[in-house]
Amino acid sequence: MQTRDNGLLPATVLAVLLVCLLGFSRWVGASFSSVVTAATSLFILGSVLGAAWYFLRAFGWSLSAGFFAFGWPTTWPVLTSIANGGYDSDSSFRPWAQDSFIDSGWMRWGVEFIFVALLCLALVHEYRRRRYW
Repeated sequence: MQTRDNGLLPATVLAVLLVCLLGFSRWVGASFSSVVTAATSLFILGSVLGAAWYFLRAFGWSLSAGFFAFGWPTTWPVLTSIANGGYDSDSSFRPWAQDSFIDSGWMRWGVEFIFVALLCLALVHEYRRRRYW
């Protein structure tokens, strides 16, 4: 008997992942394309920071804070899609003049400010911890 992997396992895992992303996009009310784009960007960012964490174990808090600070802007198209009623921003017409709070600059930049402040706090903590040895 010959055991040969013809790629069935990676195809199955990818299909399950896409079904989970579709369910998540329906649950939050966003378009599937914006959720897949954000998930791909977050996966790439997490992989790069995970590889950096492997070599720089002492900077774990700084790297995890960096994930949130750099990953938050990748989710902005999802917020726009939620505000547009589940459609992409290019393909929808919004007759109302005012943006919803979830798509406003206060939400986007306010949360980004918090994440950057946490990143600065983590970096200062690492600097002070290593300064006096």
